[in-house]
Amino acid sequence: MSDSTQSRATGWLELIFKLSVPVLIGVSFYLNTTFASKEEVRALTKAQEERFTKSETAILLLAKDNETNARQDKVLDDHEQRIRVLETKR
Repeated sequence: MSDSTQSRATGWLELIFKLSVPVLIGVSFYLNTTFASKEEVRALTKAQEERFTKSETAILLLAKDNETNARQDKVLDDHEQRIRVLETKR
């Protein structure tokens, strides 16, 4: 390479580095402010676990209620059948 081509390339490289350093610093500060801190992540995780625990409890209660309802439905069906048998005997 000739001296003029090399000096032009060096000039472009210097310009690129001089412009990119402040831009990269700005981007790094922006990214640092947009990410959650460890405390925020812990708080969010704890809140999610509490919500899941409440949901699991509600699901278990619903399942228990469904079992109770099924048992009561069987008892009601049995009573209705007995009443029908008694009514047909009359």
